[in-house]
Amino acid sequence: MTHQLTEKVALVTGGARGLGRAIASTFAEHGAAVALVDLDQAGTAETAQLVRSHGTRCCEIIADLTQRGAAADAVRRTVAELGRLDILVNNAGMASVQPFLDIAEDEWDKVFAVNVRGTLAMLLAAAPVMKEQGGGRIINITCVSDGAPQLYGILCQ
Repeated sequence: MTHQLTEKVALVTGGARGLGRAIASTFAEHGAAVALVDLDQAGTAETAQLVRSHGTRCCEIIADLTQRGAAADAVRRTVAELGRLDILVNNAGMASVQPFLDIAEDEWDKVFAVNVRGTLAMLLAAAPVMKEQGGGRIINITCVSDGAPQLYGILCQ
């Protein structure tokens, strides 16, 4: 049986658990090699084992995407270990659990750093690689206040 994503490489941020783990596993089920980026080393290792159980390659990258250069390093490592980058899933994110009017400035800065700057850094690191190799797909996952995931994508050509 041939898989739709054989010879494709997907990079999934926030891949250690939850939705990121499910996304990574689904890509692997369809034949893609998967790079996982997360801060949770144990969770990333568990997801990597699940990805590999589908017979595909997996690259584990423990990184804080709010740190300067981490996104570029993650993309470089993905290409170095898996050969290319076809799909980026910006799934890493966090939310503040207190009422909006009670959010401290440092908490807001942390949420913004993860959800906006980390996502932007991944976009800026991945898009040139995809453009150089002739294209790719970027999926950005956001969440509104009720917790329901929202998806939007970017086609890189």
